[in-house]
Amino acid sequence: PKLNNSRSYFVKQYCTTTQKNKLNKTATTNDKNTRTMSDIEVTRMYFKSLWPKAEVNLQLRIFVAISLMIGGKILNVQIPIVFKYIIDALTPSLTESALNIVTVPIGLVIAYGAIRAGAALFNELRTVVFSKVVQTAVQRASKALFLHLHSLDLSFHLSRETGVLGRVIDRGIRGINFVTSAFLFNIIPTIFEIGFVIAIMGKSLGYDFVLIAIGTVISYVVFTFAVTKWRTKFREQ
Repeated sequence: PKLNNSRSYFVKQYCTTTQKNKLNKTATTNDKNTRTMSDIEVTRMYFKSLWPKAEVNLQLRIFVAISLMIGGKILNVQIPIVFKYIIDALTPSLTESALNIVTVPIGLVIAYGAIRAGAALFNELRTVVFSKVVQTAVQRASKALFLHLHSLDLSFHLSRETGVLGRVIDRGIRGINFVTSAFLFNIIPTIFEIGFVIAIMGKSLGYDFVLIAIGTVISYVVFTFAVTKWRTKFREQ
């Protein structure tokens, strides 16, 4: 803010009326020539930064992270299935031996704990492997914004509050990290897990339960979007 006040003071004290008009005219021209990018263009540019063509190391990290995500979700789906086998093993039939009555539930409990630990381990490894990809994309976006800002002419900096731009850029950089984490670590894995669970339900219980599950998920998504949009109005106010 002090820097912006100094620039305003400089313009008022040391610029002639002609120079002031020229600065205002240049700023207006820049505003007219500025084109707002659409959401599709921003998304396309964002995913290009996540998939660098010339860097095989980062591409390999993406494949490994996706594999770990799929493996973690497969293990996560197996947890209730193993838990079902544990419950069945605790109610043995009269024909089973005493050794099986003791060892089978214990073995299944150990397998249950190992699967839960494996799912958590896969998720943590996925975060570690993919973190370099995200940080590289954030670093390149920060550098591009920094170079673009400093390549603008003097009239841009004299006619605008460039200190406010710093906060906006910082929010945008943090938004990249948030969007990446939400999209790749929450939305896509959740869709994959829901599809996997629905496929298991369709094979085990029939397609009636598949329709019920799909209807429930769609109703939840529609309700969540509606409530979020309704709540956003109050936050803006």
